[in-house]
Amino acid sequence: MNKPELLRADYLRASLHDGTTRAATYWNLRADQVELIDNPSPAMSLAEWAERLNLEVIALSRPGVGFLRDQLPEVEAHLKEQGIGLVTIARRWDENLCSYARRGFFAFWNETKPRLIW
Repeated sequence: MNKPELLRADYLRASLHDGTTRAATYWNLRADQVELIDNPSPAMSLAEWAERLNLEVIALSRPGVGFLRDQLPEVEAHLKEQGIGLVTIARRWDENLCSYARRGFFAFWNETKPRLIW
């Protein structure tokens, strides 16, 4: 890995550690109930985790954009090879509003805010 990739990986590990620590605190979990798998491949990480817990299907919120969205085909294929299903879930309001997300947050917010029911 080159230096920018290493920095990105270090930042991601630190962010994930922070997130798991906060989640454990919020849900009042013991440290052994929260797991962070340090594997550079999301596909391998999910497969290892699912196999360890004897899961048949993983359900997750469908990522709209970004790293996770880009990795989804590889993740799905790898899980399928392991006999593990992957189901992505999109909330109805995500489906309705995503078509407006084309030019950044503020353009999106200004265009959709009048359409929202408060």
